[in-house]
Amino acid sequence: MPLGDARLRLAAAILGLVSLGLLLSLLPRTSFVARSAGDIVDAVGPVWPEQSVEQVLDDGLGVVSEVRIWGAAGAGRDEEAPVVAALLRGPDRELVRQDRVGIKASHLLQPYVLEFAPYAPVPGEVLTLQLWVTDERRNHAIFGTTEAGGEGGGPTLNLNATDQGPLAYDVIWRGDGWRAALEGSWLDLMRLAGGIAAAVVAVLFGSPGARRLSRVLGRFQAAVVVGGATADKLRLATAWLRVQRPPLEPTAGRRSFYVFPWLIPAFAILHFLATNLILLRAYEAILPSVVIMAGVTGVFVALRIVLNGAAPAALFTGMLGIIFFSYGHIYITDVEQPDWRFLLGIGVPLIVGAAMLLRGRIDFAHRIGRILNFASIVLIVFPILQLLQVLVSTQTQQREDNSILANSADIKGQINDGLSAIPSHDLRDVYVIQLDGYPRSGSPESFDNSAFVQELETRGFYVDPHARSNYTCSVWSITSSLNMSYIQHPRPCNESLVDTYRIYDAALDHALGRMLTRMGYKYTHVSSGWQMTATSRNAEEIVDFTPQGRIISGYVDYDQRSQYRYHWQRAFSLSNRFMSKFLKTTLAKAIYRPDAFQAVDHYVDTWTDPRRVLDWMDYMNELGADASPQFVFAHLVKPHSPYSFDQFGEIAPGGAWSDEHDPTVKSALYGQIIWLNSRLLEIIDGILARSSMKPIIVIMSDHGIENCSFDPMCHDILAAYLLPDNGDNPMYEGITSVNVFRAMLSQYFGVSLELLDDRIFLSPG
Repeated sequence: MPLGDARLRLAAAILGLVSLGLLLSLLPRTSFVARSAGDIVDAVGPVWPEQSVEQVLDDGLGVVSEVRIWGAAGAGRDEEAPVVAALLRGPDRELVRQDRVGIKASHLLQPYVLEFAPYAPVPGEVLTLQLWVTDERRNHAIFGTTEAGGEGGGPTLNLNATDQGPLAYDVIWRGDGWRAALEGSWLDLMRLAGGIAAAVVAVLFGSPGARRLSRVLGRFQAAVVVGGATADKLRLATAWLRVQRPPLEPTAGRRSFYVFPWLIPAFAILHFLATNLILLRAYEAILPSVVIMAGVTGVFVALRIVLNGAAPAALFTGMLGIIFFSYGHIYITDVEQPDWRFLLGIGVPLIVGAAMLLRGRIDFAHRIGRILNFASIVLIVFPILQLLQVLVSTQTQQREDNSILANSADIKGQINDGLSAIPSHDLRDVYVIQLDGYPRSGSPESFDNSAFVQELETRGFYVDPHARSNYTCSVWSITSSLNMSYIQHPRPCNESLVDTYRIYDAALDHALGRMLTRMGYKYTHVSSGWQMTATSRNAEEIVDFTPQGRIISGYVDYDQRSQYRYHWQRAFSLSNRFMSKFLKTTLAKAIYRPDAFQAVDHYVDTWTDPRRVLDWMDYMNELGADASPQFVFAHLVKPHSPYSFDQFGEIAPGGAWSDEHDPTVKSALYGQIIWLNSRLLEIIDGILARSSMKPIIVIMSDHGIENCSFDPMCHDILAAYLLPDNGDNPMYEGITSVNVFRAMLSQYFGVSLELLDDRIFLSPG
């Protein structure tokens, strides 16, 4: 057989497999969008019972059978909103099709599919989609809209024109992937085109003409005569056209020792740990690492038998490792799972083809393997150094007392020397409500919050008209205020990973919590859902919120007797935080259930979820009746963006209201603040009504307006203090966050803490 024939036949076989896989992946029945109005950008409504929204559909829809819309019922009510969907024909609005759907109460717009008996409008016929909310339930609905434009214009609300974009809708057709490709589904169309192209190239590579051309190129040699002498013959045939029978073992003297198949997953694990040390613990990766390494070993052993050699088996295992552990990073931002048909159609043929190429090619695989050995060893050094840097700095800090806090010595002295002994029945409850991104009234000048300030003052609060935070980022500001100390670092709000770890560690074990628990307070920490204030090492109770309801637990280090048992369970369990998060960065993202390895204690609402805010409000409305003394720290990441609530408490269907949503307020931020103010007053009134002794309440923001940098106005915050029996005497206008709890502890508990100089640190925020 000529030298090029085998290689051409192999290339033709691989391309044939790829073509077959792509074309077969189009066989399963699927649904596809035949016509789309566009992505959701806003919502129209509310549509109350016995009201309707109508939208003229575009021309050329073809057969209308299923139409997908996006809607949500009022989240403040448990009842759904029944909707009658109708297709109306022509100017006389003749009813041609009808369906019913129940729009569920939700904070976000959800997709709903309207199913009609197939209807094909004649060319030029005007077809209108009508959504009528019936009066069976007393709940309203809202529906998603797209960008303005299109022949049909925007929707009408009760036949009144709106200035919004058309309703967001998709006309859905069903069929196999072949039909989806022919009807214009771009992903299936690319799959079809790729399958046909691969088949054509495979036929060309396997044709007699291609083989004859390879013979000519393989045999072509030239001689060049220079100065009467015959020069050496020049090989013009390329090396890839020559096929030699490879040896079964590497050339003599070469060691066949490969480590990169195991170093590639090791790098993925260590890199993930190094960049997520704030959220995870290293011991959580023990069992997952053992399972992963065992899996790699099993794959290598199997491939060594199939591929007839250790070198190709190692190279193929390394290739699979790179694909598996990098896949999730490519799709990490995707909400939906990738198309499994595409993965099956293109992935399996490529893997089979690569195995055919590598089988028995010992020398080639050995040369590549040596390069990958060196590259993987160099690569894994970086996460190891990063982990060692954190561990060494942490141990040095503990050994040398090299705290990230600049003014912690006097506080530690107070704790070590013992605190003032005050009878428990004389201790007032302490409530610290930490808000996020709440600016001071009048800063900026257009922000008038005087009505809320007056309401607080009538309840006995002192509202500082010149309150300021020391820092403009939450991490630094909250850590500094709870520890009553400045952070010693040359770059405010711009720290390294190691320093971030130290700052977070100081926040989890803050001085205010340690001092009050030493005095006999029961510390309840209301989780924010944000990692730094999600828990506390000092708290006896951690209150968190999940889709299934409220959960109350204790921090693992709070009860020393259960600490080792907890660590043992986490280290030797696949259902932990590391496994659930790490798998999202791998190919497992495409095939496993998102909650398959989810830690039991990690099913919580995120800090951006409006449900957490509502559950947080409900819990705070129950405080004040427990046995005293109690210390409650509750961080709410509001009015910080996203602006999920308007001034009436309606939840944005797309995640956040736009500034144009409510023309009666200056922006979505101010609308959210109006609603937040009303709920905070309810919470305050409830606490005061249920408390046997007037409590201490501190309401304070961590920084001023968002997206503010290197401007003193960034530090202007809301700060209000309810300090009974003239407890506000040590407070003064312009007191900064770092001194608030120093003044409170000195006034009420006799703790000798001097006030620090009030300083602000301009930073990028």
